[in-house]
Amino acid sequence: MTFISTWFRALRTALPVVAGLAVILSSPARADDVFTVSDVKVDVTAENAVAAREKAFAEAEVQALTALAQKLLGEADFARYKAPEAAVISGMIKDFEITDERLSAVQYIGTYTFRFEGDAVRQHFNVGGMHYSDVQSKPVLVLPFYKTETRMVLWQDENPWLAAWAKTAAGAGGLVPVAVPMGDIRDVGDIGDNEFLTYRRDGLDSILQRYNAGEAIILIAAPDQAGVNVTMYRTDRSGPEFVRTLHIAPDAEMDADGLYAKAVKEVRAMIQSDWKTETAINPVADQNSAMTIRVHFDTMQQWVETRQALRRVAGVTEMKVLSVTPREAQVALRYAGDENRLRLAMAQVDLVLGQQAAGGDVAAYGYVPAAYDVFLKKYTPF
Repeated sequence: MTFISTWFRALRTALPVVAGLAVILSSPARADDVFTVSDVKVDVTAENAVAAREKAFAEAEVQALTALAQKLLGEADFARYKAPEAAVISGMIKDFEITDERLSAVQYIGTYTFRFEGDAVRQHFNVGGMHYSDVQSKPVLVLPFYKTETRMVLWQDENPWLAAWAKTAAGAGGLVPVAVPMGDIRDVGDIGDNEFLTYRRDGLDSILQRYNAGEAIILIAAPDQAGVNVTMYRTDRSGPEFVRTLHIAPDAEMDADGLYAKAVKEVRAMIQSDWKTETAINPVADQNSAMTIRVHFDTMQQWVETRQALRRVAGVTEMKVLSVTPREAQVALRYAGDENRLRLAMAQVDLVLGQQAAGGDVAAYGYVPAAYDVFLKKYTPF
């Protein structure tokens, strides 16, 4: 049990039972923290308010860790996951916030935000043999085109596919935040209704920058008598690239709005699942990879910025600067996962990991020629 949990349990007992009391503890959690779980709601009745509050907090801890497991684990691992008891979970909590609290003589209703200790959660999943990802993706911008009998539309009022995406909560949790375009005059100018597979690269880059997104996904919805087909294209390469087509069938007595809402949910789930598969850690084999890298820079400010970005890369467990000259630094890294996972994790903080140099020595902790070049995207040498 952590100090803050022990302190909070003592404080709760001392607090007066006042209906409508709101209590805020700890600093607010950062919205982009991979190990943060927000909007945890509990409603508990017991013999008195103090007992209800105690029971509610324990339930909230279990609920929060279960939500975090769903966020980080693959589907198969989450299906067999069971959260431990609250006393064990308390040791994994860094801090928390009560965003709403209401009390009566026998009832407690509260809403919490929990921030978990990343290393403790990783160890918890490793011991359980769970494959997990802790790499937060940059936002992905969806471009929901709708195929009618005669044409393709994106921004016009008759696009129920865009309307369905617009009704969903921004981000909506998970490791891959999803951004939905508003369809204002700037959006329309960047990507036209007739440019679903012939978009201009500068127009796509413009809309990505405006929504602070790392990638756009083109989603073409084509209804048929059996439901709707959603065809997905990625856009992060030289041109649009087909990924897959999903068929979503309506549930019994489901109207068109319900069908498109269901399609949004399934596409979101697929995006999350694909990302977790790409960035998953094998708890048995992927705990101690190593490489040396070479960082080129023109100014010390560039080196400082690059070093700071390296420290933010998910999965890097150790970073050792081997040497620094006025134009180059050699750095040894230890990291969890494979090289592809490291490459993806670096990309989320705007770092580019180059290919291994021919004949390069990959020894991690010696003064040897670095095997890989790394640089911040804005300082790309080519």
